[in-house]
Amino acid sequence: MIDNKGFALQFHWLFILIAGGIILVFFFSVAGKQKALSDEKLSLSLVQSMDAIFEMAGAGEGTSQVIPLPKNGLGFSCTGTCDCFVQSGSARKSFGNNIIFSEDEVKAPEVIVWSLPWKVPFRVVNLIFVSDPETRKIFVFDDSPFAKDLKDKLAEIIPDNIIFEQMSFAEFNSVSFDGSDLTKVFFVGNSRPFIPSAFQGKNIELLSINPQVLAFYDVQGSSLVPYDFIKYPADITWILAAMFSADKNMFVCGLKSALQRLNLVAKVFSDRAMFLAEKTDEMGLECAYPVDELDDLITENVVGLSDDDLFSSISRINSVRDSLVVRNDQLIERSCPELF
Repeated sequence: MIDNKGFALQFHWLFILIAGGIILVFFFSVAGKQKALSDEKLSLSLVQSMDAIFEMAGAGEGTSQVIPLPKNGLGFSCTGTCDCFVQSGSARKSFGNNIIFSEDEVKAPEVIVWSLPWKVPFRVVNLIFVSDPETRKIFVFDDSPFAKDLKDKLAEIIPDNIIFEQMSFAEFNSVSFDGSDLTKVFFVGNSRPFIPSAFQGKNIELLSINPQVLAFYDVQGSSLVPYDFIKYPADITWILAAMFSADKNMFVCGLKSALQRLNLVAKVFSDRAMFLAEKTDEMGLECAYPVDELDDLITENVVGLSDDDLFSSISRINSVRDSLVVRNDQLIERSCPELF
């Protein structure tokens, strides 16, 4: 039998074990909460610092820089109503004034941020392209004149630190899978896209680029299912925007944001043109400033534009852009103050 002294001793040790367990659980809980809080602060700090980097990229022109990332990486997304966010862990921030085109996730230790100006012909805004260097990117060109022309333009404009493989349809048919977590494939020309056997069942995003239509595809085994088409003007700026976009939502939202920015900038140039027209008229100079053309750059109700309306707006702007170049050259030839 256990005497009272032995029972008390056992109870004492049992109490110590229970109390010790409670204390350990408490400390583990505190440590877990501290780690979660630390990760949340780190994520918030990352998102805020990336926002500053995007602001700097938006202010520069044609710059490309490599930015280190912590293990949480970055996520980018745009809703159907164009609420666009950059996110790390539980922290997220709106794109704000930045017009960003990116994959939905960047998990690499570093990310490439490249800015490209959109001009009509004066600079409207710098578009920001975000590239994961660990994502494999493949151009597949057919023999059409459109594909050959685009191939040359892309070679001139894409910075050296963003790597794209280039191959023919035959070469792509026999290409091997290199183990990349994500492969982005861009079919350029009029030929029908396909998936080679080595890529079946892998994580692939596919965009078909022809002279009239961009087609975003879902890859399901060996099958390609087009989930979104959009007509577009064959403009290198917007081809690049589609290539770097995670999906059609991001592409369309970027287009609309750019048009809204153009509305503001065009109004400034229109006011400048009217001011110069009045002053040169007072001086007896024959200077014809393109006020009407500048007003034609403005797009009403940008947020509510349909896909077809977007196509029409960009096509109209491209036409006006070419006219503005001619009109500005004429002003220079007549020794008039130039517009831009």
